[in-house]
Amino acid sequence: MDRKSEDDAALIIECRHQLEQKSGELEKTATQLRLANERLEMLDQQQDNFINQVGQVSHELRTPMTSIRAFTEILTDIEDLEEDRARRYLKIIKNEAGRLTRLLDQILDANLLQRGELTVKIEAIEADLILKRGIEACQGLALQSSVEIKWQEHDTGAIVQADADRLCQVLINVLANAIKFNTSRDAWVIVENKIVEGNYHVTFQDNGPGIPAGDGERIFEKFARGRDRSTSDRSGLGLGLSISREIVRKFDGDLRLVPAKTRGACFLLTIPGQKFAT
Repeated sequence: MDRKSEDDAALIIECRHQLEQKSGELEKTATQLRLANERLEMLDQQQDNFINQVGQVSHELRTPMTSIRAFTEILTDIEDLEEDRARRYLKIIKNEAGRLTRLLDQILDANLLQRGELTVKIEAIEADLILKRGIEACQGLALQSSVEIKWQEHDTGAIVQADADRLCQVLINVLANAIKFNTSRDAWVIVENKIVEGNYHVTFQDNGPGIPAGDGERIFEKFARGRDRSTSDRSGLGLGLSISREIVRKFDGDLRLVPAKTRGACFLLTIPGQKFAT
């Protein structure tokens, strides 16, 4: 091979090397651009979700605030208001103020959970007593909603490691949901507590409209809505179940939707039993 041929061959090899190098750089750049685009799309979706959530929160908070303001103006502006009407309006204001407080508490709890700052005091507690406390707290709502709570009470004597107030909060959340969204005639919620293989089980079975198939996990997501919210008194932020599950998991337990024995929905709460009272 003469000198010219050798130079041409070397030039070809060098050009090929440069092309391969450029091709690699272009491929790397294309990958970076694709990843950047995916990141932008994810951020855009997160922004949309955040805006939707803010809108949902604003709407839910505005409802009780508007009601409180309206009835307060009636009480302050109308002279010689009948006593019965005044008492009725004051009761509405009280109920709406309580609902507003509960909504704000849920937002605070959700924020603390997300940041890992929700504190729980783990200690040995009698589970049956906490369940009784939660049921008693929901009796007023059940009476107002014409829903019968049927407690198939068992004296299990279970001792669980949990935070008594937080566990009661979970029980109230689940039972209140079952009551609020039960639009059936002769509506009821069956609550049953028992020990199953060393775990404390509480089931909440209602005869309401139930939850759509396939929503068993979605309803535990933040701001998820798994039941009909066609009326304002059944509205909410969709945070209760999400918060409740996270709290129970801090007790090494779980909260999930399980197949209902009849028409309606059935939730199962489980917490490991450390020992059993005698």
